[in-house]
Amino acid sequence: MIKDIHKEMWKPQRAKNFDSAIRHFIQTEFPRLGGPKVIDLFCKQIRKFIDKFYPKGEYVSFGQLPWCGVAKEDFPARAKTIAQTKLRSVILPLIEDEDYVKLESGASFREVTKDRIARVMIQADKNGVELTTTELGLMFSYTHSRICQLIAQYEKEHNCILPRRGTVHDMGRSITHKVKICRKKLLEGKETPDIAKECSHDPLSVDKYLLDLHRINLCRKKGMSKEDISFSIQRSVSLVEEYLKLIEEIECERTKKFNHQLAK
Repeated sequence: MIKDIHKEMWKPQRAKNFDSAIRHFIQTEFPRLGGPKVIDLFCKQIRKFIDKFYPKGEYVSFGQLPWCGVAKEDFPARAKTIAQTKLRSVILPLIEDEDYVKLESGASFREVTKDRIARVMIQADKNGVELTTTELGLMFSYTHSRICQLIAQYEKEHNCILPRRGTVHDMGRSITHKVKICRKKLLEGKETPDIAKECSHDPLSVDKYLLDLHRINLCRKKGMSKEDISFSIQRSVSLVEEYLKLIEEIECERTKKFNHQLAK
């Protein structure tokens, strides 16, 4: 009997929570959604989304940043909006103790920032999220052009391609990652699986870039104009121009390498 009294006293207090508020909202605004069991399932799913996208404070350490980005496996499509895209939450290592150690040892703020940007991009990719340079600009309070500049410097210094939505999902007009992929194949003789791993890229995309390069080069050898090539392979003129420039650079480097070997 005493237990029943306590239950009657505390059960209403325990029910004063977010789940009860959601249940009331559903019952009031969507009375035809279903019975109690359906509403309970609906509330549980909403709670899962909240726990996923708004992690509790105890799980986030100082220097970490909760973020929500596009899922790595959800590729873009024509007229596909963010509302139609799968999103995933992630906790990013914005500041770590090693950053302070580097600064204390005399490293420049710019160099440390480059390393921080790279670390955030790599960690996001490992957790199945692809960040954009716009998002990175917001995180680090830099302009889009400045972020791109720092990323390009890091990639050149470390001979790598940092994973981001523009490269992994093949978005935007820039072909920086395509250039590096083609160079690794034609100048370094690496195979698709190795290139894909080194460039944080999908093997199918790697083969697609290489195929475009060979198709454009074949058209070039036949004396076709860039406009005709663009029409024939259904690629933009600007992209064709970039590939033609790349082909000339690779041929020049191959010639220099050949002449150097002959000189020996």
